[in-house]
Amino acid sequence: MTRNSKVFDYFQAAADETVPKLAWNASTEEEHAAWRKRMDAKLRELLGRTPDPVPLEVDWAEKMETDAFVRHKIYVRSERNYWVPAYYFVPKGLKGETPAIVCLHGHSGIMPYIGEGTEAEREKSRAHALDYAVYLAEHGYITLAAVQRGWNETRHDSRHDTPHSCHRVTMDAFLIGMTPVGLRTWDAMRLVDFLETQAEVDSSRIGAAGLSGGGTTTLFFAAQDQRIKAALVAGYFCTFRDSIYTIHHCICNCVPHIMEWAE
Repeated sequence: MTRNSKVFDYFQAAADETVPKLAWNASTEEEHAAWRKRMDAKLRELLGRTPDPVPLEVDWAEKMETDAFVRHKIYVRSERNYWVPAYYFVPKGLKGETPAIVCLHGHSGIMPYIGEGTEAEREKSRAHALDYAVYLAEHGYITLAAVQRGWNETRHDSRHDTPHSCHRVTMDAFLIGMTPVGLRTWDAMRLVDFLETQAEVDSSRIGAAGLSGGGTTTLFFAAQDQRIKAALVAGYFCTFRDSIYTIHHCICNCVPHIMEWAE
């Protein structure tokens, strides 16, 4: 046999030999339902230990208006010792209960995704159309743009200039049996709990949208929460083998053991 001492080549060969234990192979609706039940339980396990539930609490911190919408800065209590910052956009002139969309940002942080921040962040927002929470609100949808754990005001150490602290978040989460994806998914589910309490929201029509790191959370969020009726997963949807496994990505995208069980 050919001698190999290259770690990357080793892992590529190892992936070729890894057959997901819960690979989808249903041929009937009944087989699909049975597979989905097994996969749902395994996915919940892989995403790590979830926080203990707490009663819903909301802190309404700020308010601003444009011609198209009212925007509130809110904090939603996600667990005993953590509150999710989020921007709640309510279009003006609503005629009744309205669909709502949870909008999740990527590794640029929240500011380009709400069209604010430094000039560089605003330019990035314009160049890549990142402000979909704003755009959708301007076009009649209620939107809720979360600040995901590890970015902006939630990051580990504000004394550093890095826009996020995913490495620290990931190491700490892994060491206590959690994952960043699992925690961010939990936060998104708590935001849906909030949306269901708002009179202007049609709770039967709640969706999710995310780009890049936001796409990561959106994929797992939509898979975990059956209240999500439509999901836009942008700049992320791919096989794990051809993306997270093969190409350099932030470690926060990693869900331990996922390729062992599913693709």
